Amino acid sequence: MKATIVTATAVVVLVTGCGTTSTTAGDEPSTAPPSSPSLSGSVSGSVSASAAAQPTEEDLALARALEALSKDPGPETLAQVPFAPEVALGLARRLEPPRARDQLAARAGWSIDAAQFRGYVGPFNALEHLDGARVDVEVGPQPHCAGPPVPAPPGLESLHRVVLQPAAGTIDSCLDWFSVDLFVDDGTVVAVTLDLWEP
Repeated sequence: MKATIVTATAVVVLVTGCGTTSTTAGDEPSTAPPSSPSLSGSVSGSVSASAAAQPTEEDLALARALEALSKDPGPETLAQVPFAPEVALGLARRLEPPRARDQLAARAGWSIDAAQFRGYVGPFNALEHLDGARVDVEVGPQPHCAGPPVPAPPGLESLHRVVLQPAAGTIDSCLDWFSVDLFVDDGTVVAVTLDLWEP
């Protein structure tokens, strides 16, 4: 079950394109300006002052494998994701003690039993947010919905960061926004974090 909101007050912020470009997953990255909302598994590269950082085919394959795991957790779908023998799960910059890779074959293995996080009550589960969601795949620090990017957890700043966030046009408010960030060391996922927008 997704986290529920503690506070009765909700500030609704409309989500815009945030200056990203999008192409359909499996296609070659395009430099064309964004047009229609992204499809499930689409890729959106963040645009900097110098150039657009586009996800690689390996990044897209990783995202597709994690989406498959979110829809049907089990040993077979887990084996498609290149997890390290132990993986740290976390909320934003706060990491939990590492878990054995095999624990992540079950949805319950992704549960983080924090009492509260950004105005929501736990438990929190990244797979539950990804299951059935249409996402954009991005690389590096990304906007925190309408806010600035959240830095990587301490010690993970130098790792490759693959980010899955709701696809452009699929949510009406930052209250529906989430970010699942994978921290990759030489092709191996060593940490996965979930972030939410604080109401």
